[in-house]
Amino acid sequence: MDERLEAYFVKKYPNLFKDYGKDTKEANMRKGCTCGEGWFKILNHVFREIEREGVHLSQVTEKYGNLEISWYYSSKELSLHTSKEIQDLCYCAERESTRRCEVCGRDGGKKGMVCFQTLCSRCNLLSIEDLQQERDECIKYIFEDLY
Repeated sequence: MDERLEAYFVKKYPNLFKDYGKDTKEANMRKGCTCGEGWFKILNHVFREIEREGVHLSQVTEKYGNLEISWYYSSKELSLHTSKEIQDLCYCAERESTRRCEVCGRDGGKKGMVCFQTLCSRCNLLSIEDLQQERDECIKYIFEDLY
């Protein structure tokens, strides 16, 4: 993910990103969010919902074309109900990522035979250079929406 978008998350959700840039026993956030900008809206939604619960992110990554969100809590006991709610929110976000292009955020699906990605039909046909241009356009539109 673009470092400016990560900086937005870190500033907006400081409790979630307590371990950002660190590699600790609980978290592997040294690399930040290792997924595409097309999933920004999905992440922003789930972060907004879970931040108030006092949990911290341990990993946000793309694996086999799916978004994976791992979290932990340290300061307070979470009720089983709250823990299940957070897990359900993360699961819904992960499921939504299988239907959203990780480059641009449009409707998409899994592509690939060995290395999987979730892409829209347009991004699936683009060259590496054109994908980078599409990624830059996506980042531009996200910032326009934010500010």
